[in-house]
Amino acid sequence: MGIKILWEDRDKTVMRQVYEGRWSVDDFRQVISTTHKLLNGLPHTVDIIMDATLSDGTPSNILAAMRYAEQQVTPNQGRVIVIGADLFMQEMLAVAKRIAPRATGNTTLVDTLEDARVLVGQTKFIPA
Repeated sequence: MGIKILWEDRDKTVMRQVYEGRWSVDDFRQVISTTHKLLNGLPHTVDIIMDATLSDGTPSNILAAMRYAEQQVTPNQGRVIVIGADLFMQEMLAVAKRIAPRATGNTTLVDTLEDARVLVGQTKFIPA
């Protein structure tokens, strides 16, 4: 399936990346590149919600993309909130915090989209 990107609000202050089914490191690199392009032109901080609730698991070679992720962080990237991380993803995030601290240092794990929205201060979802 892959990964899709959508905005949680019209002001583009919260981006949601939805990880569905099987996705690859190449899919992840592509979403990093697209995210960089979308955030780069915005004058405000953007929080990112990584929604893995529909994911079939994290690719075993995900750490191979973390240096690239580190290089692509924009100055306006805010919090990264991960929903539904499986145990392997949680373990990889712990390692990634050491090799890609700017990309993963401000990461929080939550169980639901509602929890993520509370963390970013978004009490009402407004479709873009």
